[in-house]
Amino acid sequence: MADVTIPLRSRLSVTVVAASSLLAAAGVIHIALVPSHIDVWAAEGVGFAVAGWLQLALAVGLTRPGGRRLLGMSILVNVVLVAMWVVSRTSGFPVGPYANHAESVAFTDAATAAMETVAIGFASAALARPVLTSAVRHRSAALIPLMAVALTSAVLLSPSARDHAGSAHGDHPAAGAALVASVAVPLAVSEPAVRESADHGHGGATNALANAPTAAPVVASVHADPVVHADPVTHAVVAGPAVDVAVDDKGFSLLMNGHQHEAEPQPMDSATTVLLAHQLARTAELVAMYPTVAAAEAAGYRRQGPFSPGLGTHYGKGGDTLVGAIIDEDNVLDPMLIYDGADPDSKLSGFMYVAFGVDGVPEGFAGANDVWHEHTNVCLVVNPDGSTDAPLGADRSDVSPELCDRYGGFLIDNTGYMVHVWTVPGYESSLGVFNKVNPALTCADGSYYIKLIEEWGDSVTSCADA
Repeated sequence: MADVTIPLRSRLSVTVVAASSLLAAAGVIHIALVPSHIDVWAAEGVGFAVAGWLQLALAVGLTRPGGRRLLGMSILVNVVLVAMWVVSRTSGFPVGPYANHAESVAFTDAATAAMETVAIGFASAALARPVLTSAVRHRSAALIPLMAVALTSAVLLSPSARDHAGSAHGDHPAAGAALVASVAVPLAVSEPAVRESADHGHGGATNALANAPTAAPVVASVHADPVVHADPVTHAVVAGPAVDVAVDDKGFSLLMNGHQHEAEPQPMDSATTVLLAHQLARTAELVAMYPTVAAAEAAGYRRQGPFSPGLGTHYGKGGDTLVGAIIDEDNVLDPMLIYDGADPDSKLSGFMYVAFGVDGVPEGFAGANDVWHEHTNVCLVVNPDGSTDAPLGADRSDVSPELCDRYGGFLIDNTGYMVHVWTVPGYESSLGVFNKVNPALTCADGSYYIKLIEEWGDSVTSCADA
């Protein structure tokens, strides 16, 4: 069969056909990825839809009579889109849930950007030489859009097109990914029933969690038969389920004061997960700035209480280490610092965010897994160097103003809301990034036993072995 030549008035140059085909391919890909992106950031999803439909409209327009007038617009649109892609893969967009975070390059987006770049080249050539080819016959003309269709199909069927937005924004610093994972899994410990011996306060209690290594206790096996045991906070004897005592947890269970054991990990959507990873990853900046107590003190931080197993030693700067109800780009760098001791070379091990004066539980970090707690009836003693001690502990109804006066302190009814964040490499908590206590912080003998609070005095540690 002889080739049929398109009438001269309807002829399209090869460059126009190629530019139109590549525009259509990029437009289809943008529209196909709208659901993935809109789940992460609504504005980005809408942007993908607008870009896709605009590219499709231009692709059709270029093939219509007089469509060459749209060549300049098609060049401009693709230049803008390619430039936005380059920004997103180098410095990241300045706004959105992953502001200033560079996305990873995947086959899907790289191929689309390449199509747009080549389309710019063909459109520019068509403008420079309107009739690059004297005539395009129907068979040869069909090959170009068919190749574009095949390429589009390959891009959309590639593994990188699945959850494209979530995977692209998931390339945070290594700490961020690990931290989000620790938030997403259930806590390793629930509140155990604790057997109490007569010498509880001196660290001689027989408290255990079945099959529990010292650094990461796990839930004990529980039977239906009730037994008498002691509440780990008030020491009151109450009835509760029996516990098979298999391994001594060295006093770790005594640290749990019931503030957050009821919390269950909450699921997070892609946007929330990305934002939380970004917030937590920023704590790496604090690790670099304040690796030791000496570095913190040189920057004006002062000790706030003695070292306590599971909690560490807290260092603050007064109002400079208070945050509001919501953690944002600025105050995420304003927590109290937690160290594994009080010596100049003691290492940074975590952070405590304090939302003082906030009405109601703070919204805090992205998602609902940062369970904030508060302490009541705390005796605070301010030392001459600006450090603060809590010689009588917290949450005790038997601490009176008169008793606090003996230590030269003052009694506060409520500390305000606070949450611990365990993101320092080497001190990640096996119980979760937001857990109240961290098994990695032990006394010198590897236990968690503490002195009677009346014996703390001005000591820099509450450990019973000190």
